[in-house]
Amino acid sequence: MKFFVFILSFLFVVPAWSQKSRGKTEEAIPVAISEGITYALPRTAVRIVVKAIQTTVVSGPFAAYADPLLGISNVPTQSVTSWEIRQISFDSFAEPDPAKVFKTNNLAIPLIQLSPEGVLTGFNAEKQAYSSKSLVSNSFAVNGSSLPVLFTNTVQLATSSGRTSAAQRAEEAAAAILKARAARNEIVAGTLDEFHPDGKAYEESLEELRLAEKETLELFTGKRQTREFTFSWVYIPVSKSVKGEVLFRFDESLGFLAKNDFSGKPVMIDVEAEEIPAVAAPGTVLPSTGLFYRQPGTGNFRLYKELSLIGTARLPIAQFGNTLSVPAELLNGSYSLLFSPQTGALESILKK
Repeated sequence: MKFFVFILSFLFVVPAWSQKSRGKTEEAIPVAISEGITYALPRTAVRIVVKAIQTTVVSGPFAAYADPLLGISNVPTQSVTSWEIRQISFDSFAEPDPAKVFKTNNLAIPLIQLSPEGVLTGFNAEKQAYSSKSLVSNSFAVNGSSLPVLFTNTVQLATSSGRTSAAQRAEEAAAAILKARAARNEIVAGTLDEFHPDGKAYEESLEELRLAEKETLELFTGKRQTREFTFSWVYIPVSKSVKGEVLFRFDESLGFLAKNDFSGKPVMIDVEAEEIPAVAAPGTVLPSTGLFYRQPGTGNFRLYKELSLIGTARLPIAQFGNTLSVPAELLNGSYSLLFSPQTGALESILKK
């Protein structure tokens, strides 16, 4: 019985293969089951992940009095938001390559294993388990940049005598800061009898004075808020040599922008594929069994902001390699083949 199954597999697998490449169109062409099924080889997509810091500085209402009253210079006099790119990282994932879609004969259908996306993963092998892909999305609408509470109520700084002008309130605030500092120094020096250096009241009083001084000092020096954002862009390498392709734009005040928004400076990508050995001499026609796999290549990636290099990566790229045909002797039913769903490479050959 096993010999009969072997002969039957050999008869319908080897001569019955036919292939059909869909070319470079992205549109899937349905194929009737009587004519076989289609399978795809994977291509590599590169995800560039960018982490940036957004800093929002809000000027204090008494910024103009910081130097004359407290001797503090160079305080912000207007509110500003700034962005800074801190980290660049590269990742990759696979998807079906619309330029490498082939068709099998219907008799070979029971021997073909595909991923949920339709990528060839095995021949005459056990079904493989696949983890679902997580969706990555970006939101460029950065909301909530302002601090929820900017400053303490400056009206409380007005005295009962009716001193309500900005200059008068600034003087009142400066006096409160100096008073808090003096009280802290007295506590630390141990000159106040009601506080003991080893008691809980000592630490609590110091903390209350620090907080009161900080909140009042911010009326002169302003407040600063720092937030971290992570964005990612997907780049599909098509050409083996790319110079200066704009991926997105970036502005130190506006942050991340679309590639067609000229308000920002361009962030560009360079790609260079490494040479791989030829599988045959030029002009040689390789025999085809109709079952194809990939010999992945390698790509070097460089990311620039204007003329400054901000990130590099060296990654295996499926579409930079060769497309090869599985030898006919491996398709006679005696072997189990597994293919990488990430690169399309032939991962293992097991004799059954």
